[in-house]
Amino acid sequence: MASNHLFNGRELAADLGTNLKQVMDALNAWNDDDFLARTDADLITELVAVGAVECPALHPDEWYMDERPTEAERSVVNMFGERVRERVVQYTVRIPFSGHPAPFTMKASQYFIAPIEAKVDEKASELVIVWEGTRPDPEAVRQWFRTRIDRIEKGLGFARTDINTHISNLLNQMPQWVAQRRARLLAARQVHASIGIPIRRRADANVYALPVQRRRLVTRTTQSSRAQANPFEPEPALEKASYEDALAVLRNARNAFERSPSLTEKLGEELIRDLLLILLNAQFEGRAGGELFNCGGKTDILIREKDANVFIGECKIFGPKDGATKITDTIDQLLGYLTWRDTKAALLLFIRDRDVTSVIGKAVAAFEAHPNFKRRGSTASDERYDFVVHANGDPAREMHIAFLPFLVGGAR
Repeated sequence: MASNHLFNGRELAADLGTNLKQVMDALNAWNDDDFLARTDADLITELVAVGAVECPALHPDEWYMDERPTEAERSVVNMFGERVRERVVQYTVRIPFSGHPAPFTMKASQYFIAPIEAKVDEKASELVIVWEGTRPDPEAVRQWFRTRIDRIEKGLGFARTDINTHISNLLNQMPQWVAQRRARLLAARQVHASIGIPIRRRADANVYALPVQRRRLVTRTTQSSRAQANPFEPEPALEKASYEDALAVLRNARNAFERSPSLTEKLGEELIRDLLLILLNAQFEGRAGGELFNCGGKTDILIREKDANVFIGECKIFGPKDGATKITDTIDQLLGYLTWRDTKAALLLFIRDRDVTSVIGKAVAAFEAHPNFKRRGSTASDERYDFVVHANGDPAREMHIAFLPFLVGGAR
């Protein structure tokens, strides 16, 4: 346990600058194939964690005193100006804290001129404060401790401001740094492939476009988590615009169903799905099918171009007696249909319940509680929620699922 004057040591800004250098070193030292295999979001999260400093938090509601007071001698100046020794009584209070202890002893950009005397017990994760005097008054001693704790909390606030600014700067700059390194790596590999000396390439490593006639589906290259064990190779994936085309057809169908509830009032899940397939095929030249085998089962809606799945959708009716478990089971079912190469899908929930808002809330909660959930996507409204999940057994492999609620057959 070290004796300290709190918030009066080395500059906090200097340490944060050192952390920034560690972030850049970690970014540049990251294995090339593993770096290209990961998503930007995962890279940024891990790199920010390298540069972040956790500001400690006091827990004054858990404070306690040592079992008994102690006595000590101290040097004082008496009324005649003479330095003498006197006996004092000491009361020791210990306040637990969580987080890293280092900021307790560092000087933030804003700080107290007069240091705060306290001890940081790193092993016990406690702050130790000692009052001493000759004529203790219980209420005065208690108030002294409270005032001291308030000052320490204010000092932590100064440190937290600097740390939060540092993390905010990291979050603002990290996407650019990650993108720059990714661009450098990919450019270097492009030059490498263009030099003209034969190299070994996978037969399916080329980028290609999926030849859909009615709506042009353009593929781009995404990164595979397999590259953590093998060299990074690009693979075909559906461009977001084409995925949005399919979702737009489904949203328009949903709006039509809700304006004409009698259309779906007596239809079951399969017939509603068949109506959606008719509309999808009108746009995608008959490429959409239902009850097609893919990976672990038969998915309700599948748009496939040659060997590439460009859209996978799962349909489910949700009635008044159904609970959140049904939604969780449906998410599991949908993930079971997605192969390692499938990155975009949709869950279409046909709601036969008057309390639509409650059902949507259950569905959103089920997604966020799912063990494969990583984060929310860019869209969140009662018309559509987007979620990013990871593939079964592969946390680095991201999949995007759009949740579209349908009110079918009117409210019951």
